Amino acid sequence: MTKTVVDLTRDDDVRQLATPANILAGHEIFQKGEVAFAEFKPELINATVSMPGMNTRRTSFSVKDDMLRWKCTCTSNPKLFCKHLVVAALGVQKEGRGDIYKAAGVIIKDRKVLFERSQGKPAFIAPGGRIEAGETVTEALKRELSEEFQIDVDEADLEPFGTFSADAANHPSQQVHMQVFIVKKWRGEVTPASEVAEVRWLNSQLPNDIELGSIFAHEVVPRLKKEGLID
Repeated sequence: MTKTVVDLTRDDDVRQLATPANILAGHEIFQKGEVAFAEFKPELINATVSMPGMNTRRTSFSVKDDMLRWKCTCTSNPKLFCKHLVVAALGVQKEGRGDIYKAAGVIIKDRKVLFERSQGKPAFIAPGGRIEAGETVTEALKRELSEEFQIDVDEADLEPFGTFSADAANHPSQQVHMQVFIVKKWRGEVTPASEVAEVRWLNSQLPNDIELGSIFAHEVVPRLKKEGLID
């Protein structure tokens, strides 16, 4: 199957192409500014990125032989994936990807729940990630836990906790549908890896100084407290 621009501007791809500083700056511009598409085709997307106090930039993504190419009027460097391209990529995701389907794990230690924040993203969310094509929800969760925290989990040790939907914390204007499992047992030490920038172990008294994904903050954590699984 031929890759399209939408396929190649996923968050995981963007985090490999852009620096953490440009990712953070791009998210800030995306929240305050505007992305306008002049062309939106599977193989070519042209967009302008604008924000009060910033020069309008013209960006372009194209695909040839399943390879993504890009450019922005802010630079003549063809390899630089600048903050404006990050903004445009977020706009592409919003316009072309639709709802997000994820698998998430409840990892409890010392009566606290594990939260993680990915590189370049503002919100702390549950361990886990998107369900890729051809994966079952438990296969996706096992893969993500191995990649993100270097732990191995047997399917028999994943206990279904519920399915929840909400606005996606790190994806403006998108809905996330999350199947949540309690991870009853795992092998190895929980060690942040891959693109995990920061972790927090939290009880039901959630802090006000960080942004948390709404599903865990408003649905999962209160229920864990009610069922006596965390303090």
